[in-house]
Amino acid sequence: MCPSCPHRTVVRTPGYICVVFGPYSHVLRTPGAVAFSSAGFIGRLPISMISLGVVLLETSKGVSYAVAGTIAASFAVAAAIGGPIVSGFVDRHGQHRILPWAVGFYSICMVALLVGLDAGLL
Repeated sequence: MCPSCPHRTVVRTPGYICVVFGPYSHVLRTPGAVAFSSAGFIGRLPISMISLGVVLLETSKGVSYAVAGTIAASFAVAAAIGGPIVSGFVDRHGQHRILPWAVGFYSICMVALLVGLDAGLL
């Protein structure tokens, strides 16, 4: 136990900096919370991985880091702008009507990136 928080379940790290797990375990005991949180975690993995994947793919094809970073940043900006727009449409019309179109559009953009990279356009 850490002296600064003896009533909680903690992991002690050097210098008595504690990572507190108590509030998370309380929240995750709520019915359905683990499934909801797990789905959110898995659903958000592409957001963090796409930029790294784009940079690694393009630099492996001989594209400079500056160009690869610019293309990765453009995907991040597009996600930041498009995410709230898609969310608004989902709220108004439902997931089953909007998400197939959103997934299709995203897939077309990724295929266009791969085709452009393979054809030497990037």
